[in-house]
Amino acid sequence: MPAFTIEHLDEQKLPDAWPLLRVADAEPLPDWWVNEARELMDRGGGVLAARAPDGSVHGVATYECVHRPRTGPVLAVDRLVTLELSRKEPVKDALGGALHMIGSAFCCAAIALPLPAKGYVRQRTRQIYGDGPQPDS
Repeated sequence: MPAFTIEHLDEQKLPDAWPLLRVADAEPLPDWWVNEARELMDRGGGVLAARAPDGSVHGVATYECVHRPRTGPVLAVDRLVTLELSRKEPVKDALGGALHMIGSAFCCAAIALPLPAKGYVRQRTRQIYGDGPQPDS
């Protein structure tokens, strides 16, 4: 199992993450991605990338610390996209560990992760219920 390096992407390296986001239907155009990531970084957030030993990006997470009235500071993760080649989800685990450390550094009470994409939920529902009518239809 390859070890992944987690790094904060700066503005010059933001385009490295776009191919993975595009494959996941998370971002339609590279310029939109770069502009959204820059805005996030200007607000104090960041972009993490999980790189394989060959330098390819296998995971991307965007985050920012927000204040919630009931809980206080929360690390809000807007995107968490991974390319997993193992059921053990090593990329997701590596990014999750880094997000946990960042949340602790910001004294966040919790980490808010994104919900699975609708396509994932629909596919998982088909696996459970078969090809008949789906509950979300």
